[in-house]
Amino acid sequence: MKSFYRFILVAFCFVALSCNNSTEKNSPVTVSTTETKQDSSSTPTSEVEAVKVNIDSSYNNLSHLIAGYPINYYQPQWDKTFIESFNKNVNQKMYGIENSRLSKIKSWNENNLKNNGANDTNFVFYPFSGGDFIHMAWLYPNANEYFMIAREYVGDIPNLFAKDSAYTSQYLKDIEFVLRDIYSKSYFITKNMSADTKHNTKVNGMLPLILWGAVRTGHDVSQVSFGKIDENGNFTALSNHESSNIVQVVLWNKKLKKQQKITYFCCDLANDELISHSGNMLFMDKSISANCNTFIKSASYLLHYGSFTTIRDFVLSKSNYLVQDDTGIPYKYFNNEQWKVSVFGVYEKPVRDFSDNLYQEDLDSTYKTASYLGDLNFSLGYHWGSKKQNQLVAKKN
Repeated sequence: MKSFYRFILVAFCFVALSCNNSTEKNSPVTVSTTETKQDSSSTPTSEVEAVKVNIDSSYNNLSHLIAGYPINYYQPQWDKTFIESFNKNVNQKMYGIENSRLSKIKSWNENNLKNNGANDTNFVFYPFSGGDFIHMAWLYPNANEYFMIAREYVGDIPNLFAKDSAYTSQYLKDIEFVLRDIYSKSYFITKNMSADTKHNTKVNGMLPLILWGAVRTGHDVSQVSFGKIDENGNFTALSNHESSNIVQVVLWNKKLKKQQKITYFCCDLANDELISHSGNMLFMDKSISANCNTFIKSASYLLHYGSFTTIRDFVLSKSNYLVQDDTGIPYKYFNNEQWKVSVFGVYEKPVRDFSDNLYQEDLDSTYKTASYLGDLNFSLGYHWGSKKQNQLVAKKN
């Protein structure tokens, strides 16, 4: 019988920050995890294994700052009173959505994973994600790797440690503004996201929102790598986000004591775009694991249209376990011989922003069969106002 004792020593570069009043990008700090093993079946000895976890102190500190965690590396030029108020505000909002939504979707999905014999550490695929890492991480907290795709730019977090009080305070206000729909509705509204990250705020893409979600789900940031996908589907590293259409983030999960990886790919998933940029499909095919867990929500019903058949077929071929609302793949594409489908909640016509022609009579009928497994105690999707939410869980046979 083996017993394991783990000791974590975390060293942040706060002394350097205090001296320099700034943080340079890509300055790593090491977290050493030492594991002591004792085997009662052998001579009493101890074997010590050290695992070094590199933490990018710059990205990690910036991510904690925008995520509203109290910090002890305030810069002299900052408005400390404002930042403390910002921290309090973020934590109050997070407390609200964790209790009303996030913890409930986690429990719900855990039960469904067990009932379907699905592995919760599998690769997770989230098409049409925007910067919404936080819901995916709560659904699949134990995954080894996450892959997100959306049209929005990659972006980056500016070095706020070198900025004055007005700039830093405005950036934090802008983060809160961009996240308003995630807090209140659980999804990013496409037109708001486009305007917010291109014109209305200092937030210039999805990476700041992804890192905000990473920190709020108990992670430290180990590495951030920008790149571009070439015509052969290969990743070429870039020094910054300016020409990047992809970013890869390595995280350290402090609770699970393991590394997890996020890939965010800025890519238009319409058929004609995938044809004209063939390298994108090649990259996706070799990067997204077969038999993955897939999550789709608030996807503007794009997978219902003939102009998105390529990505629809791709999701069906790659997925082993899929959680989606009715904006995802239409029910008619889940062949009974290939898929076991369960439905939850209440199925309603699409909200008024979308055509009534998207209503699925066959899905509605399924809610009157043994495939209906009960109501939902959380709101996740377009019907946030009425709370008449629907979720479909499909497991490949």
